[in-house]
Amino acid sequence: MEPKQSVYEIKQGILPWLVWGVACFFYFHQYFLRVSITGMEQTLQENAHLTATTLSNVTASFFYAYIIVQVPGGVLADHYGAKPLLIIATLITSLGCMIFSMAHSVFLLELGRVFMGAGAAFAVVISLMLGRAWFSHKNFVILNGLTLTVGTLGAVLGGAPFAELIHFIGWRPIMVVAGFVSIGLAVLAVTVVSNSPKALVKPRKKVSWRKTWRGVKEVLNNRQVWLSGLYTGSLFLPIASFACLWGVPFLMTRYNIGVKEASSAMALMFIGLGLGGPIIGWLANQTRRYVRIMRIGSVMSLLLMLMTIYFDPISMPVMFVIMFFLGFFLGSSSLAFVVVRESTRGYDSGMAFSLTNVFQLSSGAISLPIIGHILDVNWSGEIVNNAHVYLLSNYHKALLIMPISIAISLLFSLFIREPKRFGKKHKVMAFTLAHWATSAGIQLSELSEST
Repeated sequence: MEPKQSVYEIKQGILPWLVWGVACFFYFHQYFLRVSITGMEQTLQENAHLTATTLSNVTASFFYAYIIVQVPGGVLADHYGAKPLLIIATLITSLGCMIFSMAHSVFLLELGRVFMGAGAAFAVVISLMLGRAWFSHKNFVILNGLTLTVGTLGAVLGGAPFAELIHFIGWRPIMVVAGFVSIGLAVLAVTVVSNSPKALVKPRKKVSWRKTWRGVKEVLNNRQVWLSGLYTGSLFLPIASFACLWGVPFLMTRYNIGVKEASSAMALMFIGLGLGGPIIGWLANQTRRYVRIMRIGSVMSLLLMLMTIYFDPISMPVMFVIMFFLGFFLGSSSLAFVVVRESTRGYDSGMAFSLTNVFQLSSGAISLPIIGHILDVNWSGEIVNNAHVYLLSNYHKALLIMPISIAISLLFSLFIREPKRFGKKHKVMAFTLAHWATSAGIQLSELSEST
């Protein structure tokens, strides 16, 4: 009988990459599902006779479930480990895809999105927990950069390519395939994934509930956490409402272009977002002026958002550039997580990250129905192909919430203190990459045990 491999020997093989790869692909998959509603927007309005309000509610249903599951999901992941939650999350996501694919009513469309959001809430928590358990700190930096890239690719695929594919086979078959992909991920989770290399050698110890509750109380009394959460939630609103839904129809109306071109512009916004997070994090890490750079990010985002919505129409190539840099500067919202990490203790940082991210995701849940309601209130009554047609003036009123929200983020940043406690540069940078890769609740309380 051959002796068991040591933890070190296991980490040197291909198994860590397979384990992380399964979780990371689930993160890609959930980001695709989150953004895919943009490619279906026109089709859903025509086939299901959705108004702007009902379409916004269908989209926001994903965020409602995501937010509700966020904090308890992080606590459960810490307590029971990543593998069982990955299995459950993929199956819940699969159920959501199947319900959505068969939906012929607003209720079932919303129910499908609720299950998708509930399952997706675990995706990044699991990816980063497995990455932390299976890789060294040095490789963890690279790993989170890869996670960021993979998530961005999911968002890009859910835009223009998905919209183009709908014309050939329809959105229902694609959702069925997405459901089976989730089932395949559940099978891989059962056969490939383990909580950690140590779990292959000896059973995993659970985290104390008493220690978890103590951390929750400390976080709720931390002023920096609340201000940072309000900052990142206000600044993230254009991503949640514009990039994920209303940006495509707005650009189609403003420039008289098709859904493919408008979706491509939103894809550039996501690419800018994916690059902006780590680059801005690197710059802040070099200057140690985190809050100052947060303020600069808010100012630049505000100017670019105003140019996008209210300035006289410009050429599409210039608009593509503006979309990229708008996403880039919105990436400064990731620095709020750095402030939170440096303002909390090691054992309560996981709860702090989840709470901060609840603020971030709440921006979509709150703003989407508001935008939809304003569009419907100002609707002229015009219908084309069973879809409501909104004028540019309607969008100007409805999307005013976005520059206002960005301005509010700047206001909140004025009350955030510059963190005084820093770890080593490469560890702070690793943290910035990790948290921008998520846009979800994160449990990274042990990312740097030495600080």
